[in-house]
Amino acid sequence: MRITDLFMATAAAEPDRLFIAAESGERFSYGRTLNIARGFAGYLADNGIKPLDRVLLSFPNHERLIFAYLGALLRGCTVVLADHSSLPRTIASLLADSGARALLCPAGHPAADGSPLFLPFPGALPRARRA
Repeated sequence: MRITDLFMATAAAEPDRLFIAAESGERFSYGRTLNIARGFAGYLADNGIKPLDRVLLSFPNHERLIFAYLGALLRGCTVVLADHSSLPRTIASLLADSGARALLCPAGHPAADGSPLFLPFPGALPRARRA
């Protein structure tokens, strides 16, 4: 069973159950987190990221890392993780070696400057689209 299957099963069974308690004090339930992750998966699709594409994530320990990670998995992507304090040349090497189609990191990340693969994490948390 995949991690997304387990996560979605828990979100369906207990959507109000606490999933993340952020350092800011904000709390994210399984249901809310799933909604944000689905929105992020849509954001990836809107930016040309397809299932089976590799995406590189470089975030500090923050809830946005979890949203991006789950969203990429829900999109069907392979996630490549990089330490957020990695030097730009290290990130560039990881991008090249992994064949990643996008670099997802916070705006202002040094590796994002000039990278044609940079896809900023949206300023507002994405929400799943209504059908």
